[in-house]
Amino acid sequence: MNYYNSDATWHALLTIEAYDETPKSQHLFLPIVSLGNSGDKWIPWGATIPDDLGNYYYTSFSPAAYFCAWLFIKIFCLPVSENSLYLFNSLLFTVSAAIWGWLISLVYEKSLYKRTLVSIAILTYVLAPELMHGMGIVFWAQSVMQVTLLMQICAYYLYMKYDFKAGKIIFFILAFINPYIEWTGYVANIGFAVVELVLHWKKNKKTAVVHACSIGVLTVCSFVAFVMHFLFRVDANVFFRTLYARFCARNVSVSVPLVSLFSGYLKSFLWLWVLLLMLAVWSFIKNKKIELRHGIFAVLIAFPLLENMLMKQHAVMYSFDRMKFIFLISFCICELASNLLESYDRKKVRTKMSIITMVLGFGFLNLKAYMGDSTLIWDIDYINENEIIADYINENYKDSVLAFENESVRGYINMLFMRGIYESIDFNTAMEKALSLGKRYVIMLNIENIGSWSMYDLSGATIYDTQTRETSILLVENGAVSTCADYSSSWFVWKKYEKESHL
Repeated sequence: MNYYNSDATWHALLTIEAYDETPKSQHLFLPIVSLGNSGDKWIPWGATIPDDLGNYYYTSFSPAAYFCAWLFIKIFCLPVSENSLYLFNSLLFTVSAAIWGWLISLVYEKSLYKRTLVSIAILTYVLAPELMHGMGIVFWAQSVMQVTLLMQICAYYLYMKYDFKAGKIIFFILAFINPYIEWTGYVANIGFAVVELVLHWKKNKKTAVVHACSIGVLTVCSFVAFVMHFLFRVDANVFFRTLYARFCARNVSVSVPLVSLFSGYLKSFLWLWVLLLMLAVWSFIKNKKIELRHGIFAVLIAFPLLENMLMKQHAVMYSFDRMKFIFLISFCICELASNLLESYDRKKVRTKMSIITMVLGFGFLNLKAYMGDSTLIWDIDYINENEIIADYINENYKDSVLAFENESVRGYINMLFMRGIYESIDFNTAMEKALSLGKRYVIMLNIENIGSWSMYDLSGATIYDTQTRETSILLVENGAVSTCADYSSSWFVWKKYEKESHL
């Protein structure tokens, strides 16, 4: 099967594999995408930049998430595979759900219905389609941030409500760590600084300013650490130009309508919106108002969502970037449920059972919808043939350069062949690469169709022999590889190459 945003998972797997194939003294656990053999060096890959040894690095994200996944795989002696990342993601999902439940128990500590509200929070959290997908088979930095952001909010809540000194220390540590993990950390820190100013301004202006400035300094230091880590291996000018270009390609100025983002939220949480609406209507009918009793807490969990506005193209294209919205919608459902439970003098048990039944019912609908959504997960029939093609080429044409003419390379293809592959280059350029590297064969991979950036349906390949100047076609039919000489185009291809290379 294939799945939406699978290119993120395969990208992570490629980096994890590259960590093992390249000496750590070279990559320093930066987001490397070049595998370890000498023939894999100096091969560009997407929006990456090289070091002086020909290793290419992805600059849009820090190495934190890749390193965490690599460490998990190493600790438990797992293979570098989708299943391993699924296990790691499932662990993160479980931990984040437990932290979310604990946080809700702190917020409603004095409520008679604390256990019920915690149950509602956890159920709405784990049965949201975007969470099942983005903390399941799809892995990226947001999966780690889903845990660490919650830890930061919990630490801040303990520090603010109970003057818990350990909570304060943990909060400020995470104020440095979280921006390094993922860009949401920068926006979240701004939210914490704003709340600090609002809460302390009237009581003690000096404390408010000092705390806000401390958060700001830690945020800047986190960015400096991010930059300096890369500058140990790559050129500063190239790094900053690439980082700026990636920001411009993703940010709010890009012509992606906000309606696409909002409609994405609707799809990400599906039946939870209906549950929220029904509870709101019920609460309004019963109480003649809808009351939000924990406004500051709502601001804390809502503020990080501004990152989706700032980098809207990424949030639209990669739906897992919208996972953090679950905190707000789950909390609002808990608030409405709390208001309803406290508004009934009688029939409390019946009200409680009705709300839990609604939560379970809509959660089941979310689960069913996710499992049946062919835009998120769909069957494919070309993986086995792709593996046959890759095995055949690796066995019979080791001395070769692999390339795509009109397509980009993503992690899946690299992991399929376990080697570097040139992207978006024509035959003449591939030939020059082969001759400069002393390779006998140029293999132009052919694509049947593209299901997503990471899953390609390879229909075969065109193989050029630089020694005999023969051209052949490689095909797979019924699970078997066949090759045939391409006499019809061989003469013209080589004559065209000679003419153009001479010119």
